[in-house]
Amino acid sequence: MSEASDKPQASDPFDLWRQIYEANEQAWNATLERTMASPTFAAQQGKMLETFLAAQKNVRDGMRTYLETINVPSRDDVARLGELIVGLEEKVDQLADELDVRLGRIEEALRAKSEAPAQKTAAPARKAAESEATAATSEPTPHATPTQVVDPKRSSGKRGG
Repeated sequence: MSEASDKPQASDPFDLWRQIYEANEQAWNATLERTMASPTFAAQQGKMLETFLAAQKNVRDGMRTYLETINVPSRDDVARLGELIVGLEEKVDQLADELDVRLGRIEEALRAKSEAPAQKTAAPARKAAESEATAATSEPTPHATPTQVVDPKRSSGKRGG
């Protein structure tokens, strides 16, 4: 038993791993902070960004040229077409609204015209009906033929003559 108590106890393997990780992180953190704080690092980052953007522009221009060559619309062409379609839809809506207003005015004018002649023709028709009624109840004129006027005074319904 004395041998077991003399041996150091085995430590936690994860504790050892955590200590190595923290020491490594501190060393890298200090080195990277010094590096990134330098003006040369910022200048190199700026050059790398400019190079990346130039490469991206070249790829975009090359793709646009390729798509134009094979007659496929580019993103700009599709966007422009979308804007034109939206503009046309708005114009059609405006024309439809204007057409509805104008058709409403035409319908009102037609109703007004159809009601006006009906009132004008109704008055002469009433006068004609009234004059026919008075003529039917009056005595036949000497120049009228017996078949033209019915004498209501005779109850047999025979024509006058």
